[in-house]
Amino acid sequence: MWQPQYVTAHQRAGFRRYQYSAVDTNPLSVYVMQPLWNRIVKIVPLWIAPNLLTFSGFLMILINYFLLSFYDWDYTASGASPGIVPTWVWLFGACTTFCAYALDSIDGKHARRTQSSSPLGELFDHGLDSWATSIFILSYFSICSRDNGKTGTSVHTMYISLSIVLLNFMFSHWEKYNTGVLFLPWGYDLSQVLSSSGGLLTRLQGELFQKPDPRQDLDDQLYCRHTFGLPIKVHSAWQTLIAMYLVTAAVGVEVWHKPFLFGYYITDILVILLIGCSIFLSLPQTLYNIHKAHLKKTLKKDSLYEGLLPLVSPVLLFALLTIWVILSPCDILAKQTRLFLWMVGVVFSNVICRVIICQMSDTRSEAFHWLLFPLALVIYAAVTGLLGKNEEMALTIFTMLATAAHVHYGVWVGRQLSKHFNIYIFSLKKHIQA
Repeated sequence: MWQPQYVTAHQRAGFRRYQYSAVDTNPLSVYVMQPLWNRIVKIVPLWIAPNLLTFSGFLMILINYFLLSFYDWDYTASGASPGIVPTWVWLFGACTTFCAYALDSIDGKHARRTQSSSPLGELFDHGLDSWATSIFILSYFSICSRDNGKTGTSVHTMYISLSIVLLNFMFSHWEKYNTGVLFLPWGYDLSQVLSSSGGLLTRLQGELFQKPDPRQDLDDQLYCRHTFGLPIKVHSAWQTLIAMYLVTAAVGVEVWHKPFLFGYYITDILVILLIGCSIFLSLPQTLYNIHKAHLKKTLKKDSLYEGLLPLVSPVLLFALLTIWVILSPCDILAKQTRLFLWMVGVVFSNVICRVIICQMSDTRSEAFHWLLFPLALVIYAAVTGLLGKNEEMALTIFTMLATAAHVHYGVWVGRQLSKHFNIYIFSLKKHIQA
C-alpha cells in the first residue's frame, strides 16, 4: 500500500529537538480563564489521551457547522427568512461551542498531568486549529446573515473578514518561524472584550473573576492556543459567539438586525472591531516582536529571503482567490458563498500546516504549495470564460478534492509522527517495538 512521506527525515529529526516557547501576559487569560480550566481539567480521567480532547472539540465545531449549513446553506435564514433555523439549533451551537472551548483549553494541561506532552500533540492541536479557525467564523456568519438589501453582511465583507482572520493566524506562525517564540497578543482579546458588551445589552451577564494560584505551573499560563485566527485561543471570541447563540435562541435573530449605535448594527460593529484590531494591533505587534528579535540577534533565519518564505504561498493563495472573486463571470462568491468560503478555509489550513511543520522542525519552508497550481488553473479557466456555465461545478469538484487531500495529509502526517515518536495519537499506550 502506498504510504506517502509528507514529513521528511530531516523534519522528523528536527521535531526531536523542538522545544515549545510562548509568552502570554494577557490578564484575561491569566486572571480569569486559567483558574477555571485548572479546575475543569481535574475531572478528566487520567487514561484519556489529550489528543482525544482536542479532536472531540474540533468535531463539535464541525458538527455545529454542518447543522447550520443544513438549515442555512446560503446564509439567508437569519435575515430574509428569520425563524427557519429552529431555536434548538442555536442552543446546540452554544453548547457545542462551549464544550469545544473547554476541551481545547484543557488539552495541554491534561497532557502535562499525564506526562504525555509531545511535539505531535502540539502539531495536532495547531493543525486542527488552523482548520477550525475558518469553521468558527463561517458559523458566526449564520448569525449575521448575508446582505438582503436592508440588513446583513455582504458576501464580500464575509470574504474579507475571513481572509483577515486567516492571515492573522498565518502571521502568528510566521512570527514563531522567525523568532522561535509564540507571542500572545492582546489585540483580538481587546476587541472581543468590547464586543462582549453587546451580549450584556441583550441581557446576558457574567464572568467570575478569580485571582490565579501563585503556585500555578508557568507552562499553564503560557499554554498557547489558536482560535478565530489570532495567535491565542481567543477566550472572548468563544464567549461572544456562545453569548450570541444564546441570545438568538432566546429572542430570535431579529435582535442582530436592528440599529445599535449611530445606525450601525451589532454585527457590523463586531466586524469593524475584528478588522481594526487585527490590522492596527495584532499585525504591528507581530512586526515589532520580529524587529526586536532582529536587534537582539536572536532571529532563527539568517536572511530576509529565508524569513519571508512562509508568506509566499499564503499571499499567492489569497491573491488568486481575490482575482476569482472579482473577475468571476458568474459571481461565484455570491452564488456559492458557503462552498467558496469553505474551500478558502481548507486550502489555507493545508498551506499553513506545512508552515507549522517547518516552524516546529526548524527546517526551510517551501515557497510554493502544490494546491496553488490546480487552483490557478481553475481560476484561469473560470475568468477567461473557458468553463462557461460549469464554473460552479468546477468549484464543487476542486473543493471536494482539496478537502479529501487535506484530510489525507492530516491522517498520514499523524501516522508518520506517531510512529516516529513511538506513541499512539488517541491513546496513552506506547507502540510495541518489534
